[in-house]
Amino acid sequence: MTGLSKEQECLNYVQAHAKKGDPESVLNAIDEFCSKNWMMNVGDVKGQIVEKQIQKHKPKVIVEIGGYCGYSAVRFAHLQRQLDPDAKYYSFEFSPEYANIAAQVISFAGLSNYVTIKVGPFDQNFLKSGLRQVDMFFIDHAKELYLPDVKLIIDSGTLKK
Repeated sequence: MTGLSKEQECLNYVQAHAKKGDPESVLNAIDEFCSKNWMMNVGDVKGQIVEKQIQKHKPKVIVEIGGYCGYSAVRFAHLQRQLDPDAKYYSFEFSPEYANIAAQVISFAGLSNYVTIKVGPFDQNFLKSGLRQVDMFFIDHAKELYLPDVKLIIDSGTLKK
């Protein structure tokens, strides 16, 4: 036992095995780490479903609720950036520990200029974020918050129709 959290061990693995500035390499390193250590990442099957929607709709602004360790942000922001270099990805993460790890993973992947991380409860941070229009939401956090957060999104009028 290293005394580190599984999430910190994953970050260390990425830094030791991935190529800096290469999102695909970062994703491969996380996938490799997770093949031996289960983590709450979006996974390949669900990830491909979301990627198809990104390719189809080419969202300029994506908001993710539940950033965890940055895997989905790297995966989806990388694709989003390929489709539109001016696109922005916002990741809302409740846990400061996870947000810090995600920020390091995203930076290592070379995506810090495209991904903004907001730390704390979504319901307290979203309306303060200044976002006026969001093309796509990716919701992957505490299941009991899905309904209240979707209601907040609808009531805010930010979701592009």
